[in-house]
Amino acid sequence: IDEYGDDWYGEDSFEVFPMIGPAAIRPLAEYLADIKHGTWARVAASESLQKMVEAHPETKEECAAAIVTALKGYKENDESLNGSMISDLVQMNAALEHIGLIEEAFKSGNVDEVVDGDFEDIQIKLGLIEKRTSPRPRPLWFKDNQVFGSDNLPAIKKSVKKEKNKRKQEKKSRKKNRKR
Repeated sequence: IDEYGDDWYGEDSFEVFPMIGPAAIRPLAEYLADIKHGTWARVAASESLQKMVEAHPETKEECAAAIVTALKGYKENDESLNGSMISDLVQMNAALEHIGLIEEAFKSGNVDEVVDGDFEDIQIKLGLIEKRTSPRPRPLWFKDNQVFGSDNLPAIKKSVKKEKNKRKQEKKSRKKNRKR
């Protein structure tokens, strides 16, 4: 993924590893924990573990443990990887047990908040708080709140989701056309 800029591999891995089943957990966990691998390849490994739990719910503890082990290196990890791993823990309903670690990672400032929001957003998703207690922080790369600002975060997330769906549809079309 990182070496060739090929996100097809990442998207395919989300489907393939759960098909392989629990036997793929250990190799995925080892890959995710190895900081020598690229950020996006490790993101793919983390999401593959999350998808494994969807396909094989009995693997939740083992998959969550693998992600938590990698998240413990949040200081050395890329902030996108940390954000993705936290998001994967939330999606597999395993974040509550590791809320202290998640909070530490956010406090370090090494979590990409575009992935799943800031720590308050995570707390809301987990049901720990009902609503924000502070204003949503304005992302650094947005200027003057004119086009994008803290008030437009839902629109930003919607556009990001729209782009992701567009890429998925393009991939699906390419796959369909390859079979001909």
